[in-house]
Amino acid sequence: RLAEERKREVEACREGKLSLPAAPAPELLVVTADGGRVQTRQLSESGSRWKEDKVGGVYDAEPRKDPSAAKADAYEGAKAKVKTYVASLAEWEEFGWMLCVEAMRRGYERAKQKVFISDGAGTLKTLREFHFKDAVFVLDWYHAAQHLAECAKAAFGEGTEECARFYERLKERLWHGEIDAILRAIEKESARAGKPAPKEPEGSPRVVLHRNLGYFANNREGMNYPRFRAEGWPIGSG
Repeated sequence: RLAEERKREVEACREGKLSLPAAPAPELLVVTADGGRVQTRQLSESGSRWKEDKVGGVYDAEPRKDPSAAKADAYEGAKAKVKTYVASLAEWEEFGWMLCVEAMRRGYERAKQKVFISDGAGTLKTLREFHFKDAVFVLDWYHAAQHLAECAKAAFGEGTEECARFYERLKERLWHGEIDAILRAIEKESARAGKPAPKEPEGSPRVVLHRNLGYFANNREGMNYPRFRAEGWPIGSG
């Protein structure tokens, strides 16, 4: 019954005919989404029991401005009030409509400030640009920092002093929104490592450094952390 009700709402939303009770106008509405892996009892066509689950969250929040926060663990950001969720094993296109319906139910269209937080995955970018193009994109801080750690390990080897120094230096630049400096540093190490060979393994240092050049360049708009702190917005999707 719940699935059928959701299906009707999604179809109405697709056709521009969705009618929902009037929601209050939130000061800040945050939308976030991610994909995971779940093991099921059903076998896929490839013989695997693993499927991708999609989970989205919507919450209204009270901004907490803190532009001078020295580092991520000292920054609180917006305090969430009421959280609601949608989840599905459907494809991303279908799931996007489900999340859109939930955001509209929570007052997305009337919200004074709108933020969409996620990692830099292409599927999430497509969903965001189609359904939430008027929301400010915030790249999840912890995903961004994780990519810097990958670069540091690829350039200098895990556990080395050079790796730790490189990571801390670039994380400081990330906190201050200095994306050009980060790109120059990764580009330098990528040039030193050399260009990846055709069909080189995904985890090789050359591939990791080369791939992350694109990651930071393509997600630049979502890494303006100084602005996000000044607005009091959240920077994590967890």
